[in-house]
Amino acid sequence: MRPLVFLVLALASAACGGSSSPTAPSTAPATSPSFNTSPDFAGAWTASYTVATCTATAAMNDAGFCSQAQSGPASVSFVLTQNNRDVTGTFQLGSLEFPSVTGTIAADGALTLSATRSDLLSIEASWTLKQTLGGVMVGQTRQVWRSAGVSGEGTLDGQFSGATRRTGLSSALTP
Repeated sequence: MRPLVFLVLALASAACGGSSSPTAPSTAPATSPSFNTSPDFAGAWTASYTVATCTATAAMNDAGFCSQAQSGPASVSFVLTQNNRDVTGTFQLGSLEFPSVTGTIAADGALTLSATRSDLLSIEASWTLKQTLGGVMVGQTRQVWRSAGVSGEGTLDGQFSGATRRTGLSSALTP
């Protein structure tokens, strides 16, 4: 039994570096994982999203904005190009086109896009997108809707999963 105790002590000493004096624990800062190369968001993507929450004020509330927004899934499509971590392109909510959307891929691989559409109907939209291991895009959106000459606004938060890439476009993915 005594040789076994000696062996365990010797292994423990070797595993600890063999030092007889204690050392302070490492205080490396906690960081979120980062990608050596950015995920590839370039291409044409299609999905449906659902509204999770909706609020409306004044005339937008009176017009039933939220009941219409929450009536079922809505279609969304993105056509994106990418240069390193910078992404630009267009997107479409149903038949409403947003001619310019821009964003940057964060260190954790999330892409935040924002765009504004202004005519009789003004929509400020932001999307936070991520890719799963299989290259499928998932994410959420926040949209603020206003109508010219109408008081109030409608704000909705939605989410989608399973956006699929229809085609790949060229992208420069150098880190």
